[in-house]
Amino acid sequence: MTHMITQRTPAQRALAAELLHRVRTADAQIPAHRRAPRTLAEMRARQDAARSAAPVRALHKCDNCGQLYQDGDNHTCGATRTPAELATAAAH
Repeated sequence: MTHMITQRTPAQRALAAELLHRVRTADAQIPAHRRAPRTLAEMRARQDAARSAAPVRALHKCDNCGQLYQDGDNHTCGATRTPAELATAAAH
């Protein structure tokens, strides 16, 4: 069962201040690019940066087998392979 502490003793306030100081000191030593995002704004900023850095690739459906694949990807049926790729695969 949880309950809220409505009034803190001086010892509890001192402990809270000390813990907050230690956490902030430790956080300051972590490089920004290694720190996990803690707020929604930080998470959104990282997602937006990742989206803008990733190339946009079209999604296609194979006429032969019906599987979905992205530009430049091959899948198991081999229908998206070029004749040269098929010849190389057959030679192995």
